[in-house]
Amino acid sequence: MSFESPIYLWLLWLILPLLLLQIWGIRKRVENGKLFGFQLTSGKRCVTVKRSRNLAGGLLLAGIIFMVIGAAGPRWNKREIEVTTSGRDVVFLMDVSRSMTARDLKPDRMEHAKYAIIDAIPSLAGNRVALVAFAGNSVIKCPLTRDYSFFQTAVLELSPDSVSRGGSLIGDAIRKVMKEVFTGEGSFKDIVLITDGEDQESMPLQAAVDAGEKGIRLIALGLGDESTGYRIPAGEDAETDGFLTYEGEEIWTRLDSQSLRQMCASTPGGAYLNVATGTVDLKEIINTLNRGEKGSVTEKKVEWDQKFQISLLLGLFCLLLSQIIRVRHHL
Repeated sequence: MSFESPIYLWLLWLILPLLLLQIWGIRKRVENGKLFGFQLTSGKRCVTVKRSRNLAGGLLLAGIIFMVIGAAGPRWNKREIEVTTSGRDVVFLMDVSRSMTARDLKPDRMEHAKYAIIDAIPSLAGNRVALVAFAGNSVIKCPLTRDYSFFQTAVLELSPDSVSRGGSLIGDAIRKVMKEVFTGEGSFKDIVLITDGEDQESMPLQAAVDAGEKGIRLIALGLGDESTGYRIPAGEDAETDGFLTYEGEEIWTRLDSQSLRQMCASTPGGAYLNVATGTVDLKEIINTLNRGEKGSVTEKKVEWDQKFQISLLLGLFCLLLSQIIRVRHHL
């Protein structure tokens, strides 16, 4: 037997002070009886009341113990089963460089993209998803999984602090996905690249060509103003913190759509969506991906027989019986 949430078992330490309190109460009543020379009643009735009081206290403690054990999730009969599912492997490659904090999209480019991804999660329809954040380096924030709750949490936590180096190396990020995320074979893999397209000589076009040769499809969403661009806030509040500067001049970031179009054209079925400063509808993109070829993935899944219901019922029974005894004997 094991427990799904064993941390709750620490609550059993609460039983000790409750037990000591009950023992202290019994001793106090005995001392008061001797001191004042009286008892609650006489003969067999006195013995019955004492036993009922002790029984009610014991049932109370037992009920608490069973409830704590139930909360910890007792389970047994562990078994491993193989589950085969079909779908595509979709990696969301998210740009978290400082330029993504520009506010030509509301509230800014990065936040706008994050909530677009979250809105699209119901459309994933069984696909495995992963999340990779990149700027000057790349970090896998969520490996390929169907745990969409974990994926959503990883998306919400994205920020410029998600990576250790600033900058924008799109090519290196794509190569990391191919090397560390897409480890198996098959032409059912997609990269959804969300960026403003700015790159610092990481050869993104060559990385896209390499991805295309492996059958990986690239879908790119270009965010930001393409004509004049926008300034990059130096902090959370641009009005007080101002904007980033270089050699005394403010830095402006502008969407580079040309390179993104070339990258997508280098992959089979690739597509570029020029979001610019408009709205992002990732649901339609996901639905398009779902109509593509699907691969079969066999995964081992661990199952247990959950028995927490038994502990909870026993706990409720003990607590209820304790209360009945107290009411019946006016304890």
